[in-house]
Amino acid sequence: MLKSLLLFWSVIVFSLPLLSQRDFMQGISRHRGHKIVLLGKWSQEDKVRWKQIVDSSDIFDFRFVLVDGTNIGNRVNDGSHYSLNFGINFGAFERWFIQQYGISGSARWVALDLENKLIATGLQVPDGKEFGLMLAQRGIKGALAQVRNFLSENPCHLEATGDLLTEVRRRSLHLMPPDTDKDLDEEADLHIWGSFASEIDRVFNGEWEGLNLYFFKADSEMSERFSPLMKNVFRKHLPKIESAIRLDPFKQALWDTWGWMSQSTPDYYWKTFIDTIEKFHPRYENTVEDALLSPPANICVWLVADCKKRGDWETLLKFAEMAENFGLVYDPVDFGTDWSPGPGGKGRFSGRATLIDGYPVKTAILPHLEALLRLGRVDEASNLYGRILRRYNWGLPLAIALVRSIGMEDLAQRWELEEGIPVNNPITPYFYVFAKPLADFDRQFNGFVRRLSPNMLPSSRVWSNDNRFDWKMEEGERWALLTPEGKILIEGSEFSDTNLAAVQEIIWSQGVFGSIETLRKHLVSDGSNPGIELALARQIISQNNSRVTSPDTDQLLDDEQDLFLWGEAFLLLRRVLNSPHLLTNLVSFNDAQAVKKSRLMKLLAGSYLASVESALERQPTANGLWYEWIFWRDVEGAERSLVPLIERLKYSPLSPLKGMVPGFVMTKYYEECRQKEDWPKVIKLLKSAWDRELAWNNFRPSEDEEGPVAKEQRQMYFARAGGNLGIPLIEAYLHNNNPNLASEIFDVYIESGGKFTDISKIVELAKEKGYESLARKWEEKIPTLTL
Repeated sequence: MLKSLLLFWSVIVFSLPLLSQRDFMQGISRHRGHKIVLLGKWSQEDKVRWKQIVDSSDIFDFRFVLVDGTNIGNRVNDGSHYSLNFGINFGAFERWFIQQYGISGSARWVALDLENKLIATGLQVPDGKEFGLMLAQRGIKGALAQVRNFLSENPCHLEATGDLLTEVRRRSLHLMPPDTDKDLDEEADLHIWGSFASEIDRVFNGEWEGLNLYFFKADSEMSERFSPLMKNVFRKHLPKIESAIRLDPFKQALWDTWGWMSQSTPDYYWKTFIDTIEKFHPRYENTVEDALLSPPANICVWLVADCKKRGDWETLLKFAEMAENFGLVYDPVDFGTDWSPGPGGKGRFSGRATLIDGYPVKTAILPHLEALLRLGRVDEASNLYGRILRRYNWGLPLAIALVRSIGMEDLAQRWELEEGIPVNNPITPYFYVFAKPLADFDRQFNGFVRRLSPNMLPSSRVWSNDNRFDWKMEEGERWALLTPEGKILIEGSEFSDTNLAAVQEIIWSQGVFGSIETLRKHLVSDGSNPGIELALARQIISQNNSRVTSPDTDQLLDDEQDLFLWGEAFLLLRRVLNSPHLLTNLVSFNDAQAVKKSRLMKLLAGSYLASVESALERQPTANGLWYEWIFWRDVEGAERSLVPLIERLKYSPLSPLKGMVPGFVMTKYYEECRQKEDWPKVIKLLKSAWDRELAWNNFRPSEDEEGPVAKEQRQMYFARAGGNLGIPLIEAYLHNNNPNLASEIFDVYIESGGKFTDISKIVELAKEKGYESLARKWEEKIPTLTL
């Protein structure tokens, strides 16, 4: 009977298009977690019971999601539900699913593990405790158990430590009663937050430097503020975070940890600490200086809101301008997709740009405006209103309403009539360029200003006889540096070093300094500071990389040039190597074209690489560390292999990236394996990507249901997938003497609707390897495969 049933379902399933079968398998694979697939029709009451089961303390740690017919094509915000994909017919999916897993026709639910292997089936909603016991008996491990086991063998792994804390905190937040507005009692506090408080205490009593905890949210209050246990542990460890920030005030992860702990401790007033932190804020209009900002934008947004709540208008002014000068608030939590080589393939990304609600008008500009008005600084408020008028028109009614709420009706009426609002004058010196846009003079000028500190952009550019200085086009192109009021400070038509030095002195005399000057001043006045020294060294490298050019990239600098350009950075970085925890959360360097000409920096490269590799063993997916490693490998110039480093790294079992290093590193790893003709490694990389890409991008209706645009997009995808993955994979199989597998890739691809644009490479290679019949078969396909 069972054989007959399976045969029946096999006939149905295998009569489905090949494309649908891949859709179904990939549909359940897209969620990397445990799943419960509900078959047939379930009442709403039963679905609620299922949700209660997967959210219960016995099951919660396994992160089960529910998959059922009502979710097909709909993303449910509730994390306990999960959709397969648009366009998938759930009835067809059920038939395929029953056959795929050999399930009894009476089964109404099926549990799958992390690898989509069958755990259990059943008829009714199970009891949570019994289900949890069954999972344990079958060796199924929850997220906490996985990461704890990993850390028992790798106790210094920072990414796994962060995952552990995230997972424990997730459980605490899940247990918090909704709408809590007062401290929990002792029993509830211990039950909800006891484990997390204990873990935080353990971690911050150990080697935590470099740990990324992005729990802080500027626009929402932390639930920890209602836990006496958490507030006590925060009071204990906040001084450590503050000391670390003083030594390295530019590290986003430190500030986020500080903000999370501070915001969760209502009786802690941050002002005393903040007043001890030097603010590095060389941000001026008309510059593109890579400004160093401390505190960062999301922290400033919270500080502004807290100042407003306290009525501390003077302190608010210190941070409102910093908060409003950011276009976006970046979410620094890494996320990514799987890797594929070549343009258009999937990569690994970090730093999603997100907007806090009402940012920056409601969270920075309006509080700034209110502070100025309440302090009686009406002219400055009018200037600020002018900025809102120019940049955020939707904020104008809010600003007028704010003025009226303070009782300044006359001012509100004037602003509505746009009276007394200053013109948008620059606040620092700026350049006026009289030149034809994009002509040689214009390009030379751009190179000229890039050598200045700060790197100033022209805010006024004109090529017409109708200009403010009555310059004539026939008299030639020129430039001028103007005061904020428009008076010429210096003008010229050349770009000599003499002109550059004169312009630089004038800029500095006007009180406009870039990051390098600001950092140097701080070190002179306050002494050694590892974080400032690292920041200064990186700024020098960035500046000199853009300034130093040579047609002969292999020629090393002479000793005098080397010392002049790189001596300061060399000394600074050599000192920083004594503080290896600083080499975390770094932003990327520019390329090393100028730096690798320095003998001094080459002397430093080996030690620097060793420190970075040590840091990567603790944070193997950190983008900044990988950029650092690639940079210093180029400086070293010794062709250091990437393969041994990648292959010795260990990854947190909870990593959403499945242990994948950043995409640009994966590509370099692939290229190195290919260059060394290590074909098994090449095949392993490409085959994994090939299986995934082919399935993921086949989630489309059949071709006869597609419109012309969808069909064109489908063809473009297949051409890219075929060229970037298919051809290289076939090539690797041929080199590895696997012609049958090479032929299978080719056949499956075209049977799925794919088209190769050029197969000449694999045809020639097949002939070279002696696979003549295979080459002939592929050549016959060429006329039908071109796009």
